[in-house]
Amino acid sequence: MTTTSIRMSKQLLVGELIRRAAHKTPDREAFVYENNKITYLELEKRTLHLAGWIQKNGIDIGEKVGVISKNSLSLI
Repeated sequence: MTTTSIRMSKQLLVGELIRRAAHKTPDREAFVYENNKITYLELEKRTLHLAGWIQKNGIDIGEKVGVISKNSLSLI
């Protein structure tokens, strides 16, 4: 990552960074945990699925949500 791209990334939401990575390098590994891997495309799909679930369940922007999970790709 270059200094310019780091400055740009500070202005973007995490979802936008994931979307850009998924469209630019969909098959590149986004996360690796033990022997399991997830690509940027799969990460984007999971992100969109979670966003849909959040909206469906009436959670609004600015509301806090807690997550309890063991370290795994499921947490991501």
